[in-house]
Amino acid sequence: MNQHKFAQMVREFPFLANILTEQNLSADSIGNIEVARGDRNLLEVKPSAWAHDAGGYGEHSGHRLFWCVATGETISLDGAWARTIPYERKDQRDTSPIGSQLLSLNRDVQFIVEVHEEHWDWEEQISNVVIYKMQGFNWRSYCRPM
Repeated sequence: MNQHKFAQMVREFPFLANILTEQNLSADSIGNIEVARGDRNLLEVKPSAWAHDAGGYGEHSGHRLFWCVATGETISLDGAWARTIPYERKDQRDTSPIGSQLLSLNRDVQFIVEVHEEHWDWEEQISNVVIYKMQGFNWRSYCRPM
């Protein structure tokens, strides 16, 4: 990612610095940072990570990790995960959708930040970041408690 654009986004969204540091990401390891509006579809997403061994074809892995940004705090949302190894095992853990997790946190949510990545083991690991603006969106009216 362009170093100038990266620095500009971190200045505009100061909470981003903590999240990127926690994930060990820099301008060199990020493909893009984009800003979008939060919507009903976002509330139904389950944060997740996966790793699937495809035998001789390699390993396919990735994640969609989310953080809730409220006044003065950044909270990591709980994520599901799944891992498969052919002919051996399959492990997984489920989680609640983002909307349900936000209801249980009971905070005034300003932003949701997503860091996502998907790749095969021979590909370069490049993450993408999406900052969802939640101001002006009455997200509580669309959430279902779990």
